[in-house]
Amino acid sequence: MGRPRKLTDEERREHHRLSGQAWFEKNKESHRATVRRRTQRDPAWSMWSAAKKRAKKEGLPFDIAREDVVIPKTCPVLGIILEKSEGFKSDRSPSLDRFKPELGYVRGNINVISSRANTIKTNATLNEIRKLFYWMDEQNARG
Repeated sequence: MGRPRKLTDEERREHHRLSGQAWFEKNKESHRATVRRRTQRDPAWSMWSAAKKRAKKEGLPFDIAREDVVIPKTCPVLGIILEKSEGFKSDRSPSLDRFKPELGYVRGNINVISSRANTIKTNATLNEIRKLFYWMDEQNARG
């Protein structure tokens, strides 16, 4: 009997992937509890980690470090106090924003703002927001 043949790089990666999946299936609850504790202790890490996964899934550039995600006390857009809620997002929850979404998660293109501000920004262009502002301002002046 000779020595077993060496695995190719591809076979080794596949073996590692399957081993990881098997471990995760056996340790799902423990893993989730660890992630929950980490998220409570360091919400910025959670935001960074989720952004990294989204960038990979959507094929977006990603070059930020955990230290680049800084959660301010108040939303720089709306001025409301940011609150870290457990298990759900509220309007006051911190949210990682890409100023120009097509550029991805890169230094100089990200800010932590409130979930409310990010929701408002998500589906509107700058021109649409301007038009809405002027319309609302006009309506308000009417009384």
